[in-house]
Amino acid sequence: MLTRLRSILFKSRYARHDLDPGEVRRLEKAIRKWTDEKRYREYDRSRDDVAAQLNTSREFLNAYLTHVLRTDFNAWRTSLRIADAKKILLEQKDLPVSLVGEMVGISDRSNFHRQFTKVAGCSPKSWREIYALF
Repeated sequence: MLTRLRSILFKSRYARHDLDPGEVRRLEKAIRKWTDEKRYREYDRSRDDVAAQLNTSREFLNAYLTHVLRTDFNAWRTSLRIADAKKILLEQKDLPVSLVGEMVGISDRSNFHRQFTKVAGCSPKSWREIYALF
């Protein structure tokens, strides 16, 4: 009974956006694998490249990000990169901030600083100093 109810809720959640529940589950599994492999760190990967890596279409990836995660491609990938950078900043305290940006796929130092500050609310250096205490 509970399984059937979950199935009904799952289907109704995606039906209004023409997202096939089976395809959504397959994409979510592919995204988990892709993020576990840290493929978001790859430079110069377009939305089309990432969709191909996930074995889906650009349109379906966009629909999934928009209607399920309620974000867009660039914001999603940036949030993955910044979350990764936060971990690296704390785990490798002697590593220069500029190198951390390169490691997570943001090669330009000022762009990394700007994007990190936008997502985290402070600079990478400040973030490291504040959270290193915990």
